[in-house]
Amino acid sequence: MGASVVAPAALWSGQTVGRHTLAWHPTDVEPQPEEILLTSIRNHWNDLDWRDDATCRDLDPDLFFPVGVTGMAVEQIEAAKSFCRNCASLEACLEFAITTNQEYGVWGGTTEDERRVLRRQWRAEVRRQRIAS
Repeated sequence: MGASVVAPAALWSGQTVGRHTLAWHPTDVEPQPEEILLTSIRNHWNDLDWRDDATCRDLDPDLFFPVGVTGMAVEQIEAAKSFCRNCASLEACLEFAITTNQEYGVWGGTTEDERRVLRRQWRAEVRRQRIAS
């Protein structure tokens, strides 16, 4: 599986979540130290071990599932994202949320709307590649 694999991660490249720059590389290319490596063949989120190291593990889950996106919910979303920014599981959490289509809550430092945009971009790229091939 080299660079020809289409992955949602390929579209995240260059975007920033907290202090991390998201980057996609073929599996034979080393990421830069400040980048989070996201690939289409990642399986670590699937075994759910990443949750053991998640910052949110011992926090109230309601913090990450605000009701609405205005008023007090804005502050709640920012508070949830502040925990995500320094979380060792940010990468796996975001990939899990995108891959499993988590529609609600803050996952991997992103809101529902931010993930919706990422998924839309990915689907458009998949369509473009299918047409081109």
